Amino acid sequence: MLFSKNDAVKFVRECQKEKIKILGIDSFKIIGEKIQPSLENSVDFSKTNETANYDGAVDFIKSRSEEFYFEITSDD
Repeated sequence: MLFSKNDAVKFVRECQKEKIKILGIDSFKIIGEKIQPSLENSVDFSKTNETANYDGAVDFIKSRSEEFYFEITSDD
Protein backbone atom coordinates (compact mmCIF):
# COMPACT_ATOMS: atom_id res chain seq x y z
CA MET A 1 0.00 0.00 0.00
CA LEU A 2 1.40 3.39 -0.99
CA PHE A 3 0.57 6.49 1.02
CA SER A 4 0.66 10.12 -0.01
CA LYS A 5 2.87 12.33 2.14
CA ASN A 6 0.01 13.49 4.38
CA ASP A 7 -1.48 10.02 4.73
CA ALA A 8 1.94 8.56 5.54
CA VAL A 9 2.33 11.01 8.43
CA LYS A 10 -1.15 10.11 9.70
CA PHE A 11 -0.32 6.40 9.46
CA VAL A 12 2.87 6.84 11.50
CA ARG A 13 0.96 8.78 14.18
CA GLU A 14 -1.67 6.02 14.35
CA CYS A 15 1.12 3.46 14.74
CA GLN A 16 2.49 5.58 17.56
CA LYS A 17 -0.88 5.61 19.33
CA GLU A 18 -1.11 1.83 19.04
CA LYS A 19 2.59 1.33 19.88
CA ILE A 20 3.22 -0.42 16.55
CA LYS A 21 6.88 -0.22 15.58
CA ILE A 22 7.92 1.33 12.28
CA LEU A 23 10.55 -0.89 10.67
CA GLY A 24 11.18 1.13 7.53
CA ILE A 25 9.89 3.56 4.94
CA ASP A 26 10.37 3.15 1.21
CA SER A 27 9.76 6.02 -1.20
CA PHE A 28 8.40 5.75 -4.71
CA LYS A 29 7.54 8.00 -7.63
CA ILE A 30 4.54 7.21 -9.78
CA ILE A 31 5.37 7.98 -13.39
CA GLY A 32 2.47 7.28 -15.70
CA GLU A 33 1.52 3.69 -15.06
CA LYS A 34 4.89 2.79 -13.55
CA ILE A 35 6.17 2.89 -9.99
CA GLN A 36 9.82 3.85 -9.56
CA PRO A 37 11.50 3.07 -6.21
CA SER A 38 13.94 5.58 -4.75
CA LEU A 39 16.51 3.91 -2.50
CA GLU A 40 18.15 7.21 -1.60
CA ASN A 41 14.77 8.39 -0.28
CA SER A 42 14.12 5.34 1.87
CA VAL A 43 15.08 4.50 5.45
CA ASP A 44 15.50 1.26 7.41
CA PHE A 45 14.85 1.64 11.13
CA SER A 46 15.10 -2.09 11.87
CA LYS A 47 18.90 -2.19 11.58
CA THR A 48 19.46 0.83 13.80
CA ASN A 49 17.17 -0.35 16.61
CA GLU A 50 15.16 2.86 16.25
CA THR A 51 11.88 1.17 15.43
CA ALA A 52 9.97 3.36 17.90
CA ASN A 53 11.36 6.61 16.45
CA TYR A 54 8.00 8.00 15.35
CA ASP A 55 9.13 11.63 15.27
CA GLY A 56 12.11 10.62 13.14
CA ALA A 57 9.80 8.79 10.74
CA VAL A 58 7.52 11.82 10.46
CA ASP A 59 10.50 14.15 9.95
CA PHE A 60 11.83 11.82 7.25
CA ILE A 61 8.50 11.83 5.39
CA LYS A 62 8.01 15.60 5.72
CA SER A 63 11.49 16.26 4.37
CA ARG A 64 10.69 14.51 1.09
CA SER A 65 9.18 16.07 -2.01
CA GLU A 66 5.43 15.93 -2.65
CA GLU A 67 6.13 13.76 -5.70
CA PHE A 68 6.93 10.77 -3.48
CA TYR A 69 4.59 8.09 -2.20
CA PHE A 70 5.52 5.94 0.75
CA GLU A 71 5.32 2.30 1.72
CA ILE A 72 5.64 1.90 5.46
CA THR A 73 6.71 -1.40 6.94
CA SER A 74 5.46 -1.90 10.47
CA ASP A 75 5.79 -4.61 13.08
CA ASP A 76 2.07 -5.44 12.93
